Amino acid sequence: MLKREELPECDVATTVQIIGNKWKLLIMRNLLSRPWRFNELRKSLDGVSQMVLTDSLRQLESDGIILRTVYPDVPPRVEYSLTELGESMRPILTAMENWGRNYNLCNDTYAANTLYKSWQVPMECYSQMQIGYAELQTRLLPCGEIGRYLFEELQQVGMEND
Repeated sequence: MLKREELPECDVATTVQIIGNKWKLLIMRNLLSRPWRFNELRKSLDGVSQMVLTDSLRQLESDGIILRTVYPDVPPRVEYSLTELGESMRPILTAMENWGRNYNLCNDTYAANTLYKSWQVPMECYSQMQIGYAELQTRLLPCGEIGRYLFEELQQVGMEND
């Protein structure tokens, strides 16, 4: 674990220093569900090298985020799991997952919003997207204020249920 004087003054920078690379976040994502063995992690993290995975696991262990358990089997078996401190990151990782899901959904909303602003009749968005009412609702409502606004505007111009 880093000493207080080794940590940045900014709390966000501290968090980024501890978990702020792609592989550490993905390792933690996997460990939220259950303990994992090294080769399981390596196979599930497409593109990670053995050296980078080893370094990331060692750093997470030294920072108190994960626990490395060695079982006295032959050959030796090693599992990685989250510590209590690592578990405390669950809300952050869940928030990141939700944000990513909404971002992916909202990419469609950007196109709909562009159409909405560029056409005189908001109904054009709906017809040009070539999707049904339920699908439009599914895509727009999770996308925050812009999505809700666009959906409400389309409802006001008489969009019918499929």
